[in-house]
Amino acid sequence: MHSVIVAHLLAERGVRPAIVAGHSLGEYSALVGAQAISFEDGLQLVKLRGELMQQAGNRNPGTMAAILGLKTEQVTAICREAEDAGVVVPANFNSPEQVVISGSITGVHKAMELAKTKGAKRVVELVVQEKFFVACSGVLIVRPFVKQWEL
Repeated sequence: MHSVIVAHLLAERGVRPAIVAGHSLGEYSALVGAQAISFEDGLQLVKLRGELMQQAGNRNPGTMAAILGLKTEQVTAICREAEDAGVVVPANFNSPEQVVISGSITGVHKAMELAKTKGAKRVVELVVQEKFFVACSGVLIVRPFVKQWEL
């Protein structure tokens, strides 16, 4: 949450953002920067998020892979084709020809094989600490733990 510290230092000098935005953990920094939540609440939410992601990963192990050199539509079609092996979906559209996929281990591995046979320049399984399927992350994290969310 170093962004929060920078925002605080800027605010001390009278500089306030007109808008804020963040991605992933940066969303929490943005909320604190916008004064929508306190710094302490932000820390508690980040801690809770980490715990829930760990539990979701334990319950629903998965993996992610980057596919380079195929168009978004091709990767989406490959994911659909690989669904017979397990859950797999596009997760991050980094560029028109670099898409990260996410899903069950078997689904992602099948999609990786298909991507190679369909001409991908490079297919790389990503080393991520929390391996769960991003497409279902909201459902996977929240559904079993709804009672823990007292915000």
